Amino acid sequence: VSFEMKNPSKIDSFTWYFGDGTVSKESAPMHKYKQTGLFSPTLLVYGQNDCHPTLSGTKVNISELIASFDFPKSDACVFERLQLANKSTGATRYRWDFGHGYTSMDLDPYVAFQYDGSNTVTLYAFNQYDCSDTIDKSIVIYPLPIVSATTANDSICVGDKTLINASSNNPVSTINWNPSQNVFDTSAMSTIIIPDITTVYTATIKDTHGCINTDNVIVNVQQHPTEMVPQEYRIAIGDTIHID
Repeated sequence: VSFEMKNPSKIDSFTWYFGDGTVSKESAPMHKYKQTGLFSPTLLVYGQNDCHPTLSGTKVNISELIASFDFPKSDACVFERLQLANKSTGATRYRWDFGHGYTSMDLDPYVAFQYDGSNTVTLYAFNQYDCSDTIDKSIVIYPLPIVSATTANDSICVGDKTLINASSNNPVSTINWNPSQNVFDTSAMSTIIIPDITTVYTATIKDTHGCINTDNVIVNVQQHPTEMVPQEYRIAIGDTIHID
């Protein structure tokens, strides 16, 4: 809190009493209260003839202001939507800085980080007197796994089988193939399929950090050709035909 003495002329000396047991001999002191509460600062001045009137100013109401927030988890994945929990005390408005030019004025904002690595969030909390407090916290963001889905044969005949395969650059926790029809094992990195029509298979992989990504592979299914019998070779039951 800043204090200022008006019309200091004809004053020989003075003392500021801030109401919390501390004093100052400065003409325009800046005082930081270490406790909350209502304080009555006074100014004791000494002028000519050793007069020393006591001047009381406006009471100072010091309220607690603490910026605080929590992440919903200790780490997350790129593009994962997170809601931050504002735990601030004594604040009436907020400003969030997520880095890379992204900000918010919401109480409990949502954020999805686009960059992997350590990401820092800064919360600025303000009270009704425009006092402020600030806190920084960081969260580890993991990249999405790179998923590749392939097939041993991208074109087969109906009734034939082939193999579809999935791979990832990150250690794999789970995999799932979709659709599951005519798939021998939907939770295997490599599995046999016997599709009856052309099908797009999607491999969904979750890595050991819980990050998920997908890739697709198409298997074209060719139907067996239908043999056409010429009209002149068609006979009815009981008819006879001479074959050379």
